Amino acid sequence: MRKIIGGLAVLTALLFCAAPRAQAGIIDLGMGGAGGGELQMYEIYNATYGTNYGSNDEIEYLENNSIISTGFFTPCGDANELRVVARYAAGKLKKFQYYDASGKYLVLKNLPGQSVLYNSPGVYCTIATDEPFGLIAKTKHGKWYSEQSRNSDKNYHFLVLNAPSPNTFLVGLEDASCGSDWDYNDFVCEIKTSCVPEPATMALFALGGLGLLFFKRKTFRYGTKK
Repeated sequence: MRKIIGGLAVLTALLFCAAPRAQAGIIDLGMGGAGGGELQMYEIYNATYGTNYGSNDEIEYLENNSIISTGFFTPCGDANELRVVARYAAGKLKKFQYYDASGKYLVLKNLPGQSVLYNSPGVYCTIATDEPFGLIAKTKHGKWYSEQSRNSDKNYHFLVLNAPSPNTFLVGLEDASCGSDWDYNDFVCEIKTSCVPEPATMALFALGGLGLLFFKRKTFRYGTKK
């Protein structure tokens, strides 16, 4: 009898805590409402990129299912400058980090561990990495990874939307589990990677430019000499 009761309790908890799924993408965006004047993800997307979506349903096709399902962002090129810009927050963060595939945590020090103002200028962090990386957020409700399998409730707590510009993503966090509204607006940031040549490559470009300049000057001098 105890086993049956225990099994029913676990099943009930799983059904209650399970995040909804959508045909348009992995995540079915909820509309929230518990926070009163909170902005919804489609409104944050519109304000950030100048689009004109009318509901969360309309932006579900923008989900980057590859990143959401694996939990990892893959930088472009050999070396990258990764910029993480805070865009909106309906809740507070204790810590916001990224980690590599080995599970080593690296702190994004310039991102504040508190609620930030929407589109607050200058609130960003830049890091350099050429390895795939995941995200982790610590909130009062728990510690959540961009990898679904690492989360204690086995739910997706990071929404990743493709931005209009290449290699740019709008990332939303759902900070709670059971009873959550799953609107992913508790913390929203923009992640952008831009390929930056490695120092050795830059040095080669510089030498090549100097060589070309020298060749042109020499050719000009010899060409005008009678």
